[in-house]
Amino acid sequence: MIVTAAAPARYPAVDSKHSLALDLIDRTNQALTDVSQLSVNTGITFSVGDVVRTVEDNLPNDYPAPTKGSATREDLIARIARDILNGEVFED
Repeated sequence: MIVTAAAPARYPAVDSKHSLALDLIDRTNQALTDVSQLSVNTGITFSVGDVVRTVEDNLPNDYPAPTKGSATREDLIARIARDILNGEVFED
């Protein structure tokens, strides 16, 4: 997957692809925290799709999307969310 864009301001010291990945992981982790807290407060279960929608709804209009391959940005967010839930994102 190739993404072209300037690096988000949060990670200016790394290359733009790596910076975008870190930014999307941060955004997905925050959405997962928000959605799971809402789930605890309301007793309503959530799905990875709810996390994906939360991330997508909060992205800037000009946030880059993959330009190569068949994976969509939504697919990538879902994969990140599942990896966070499984603890794989935080493994060394």
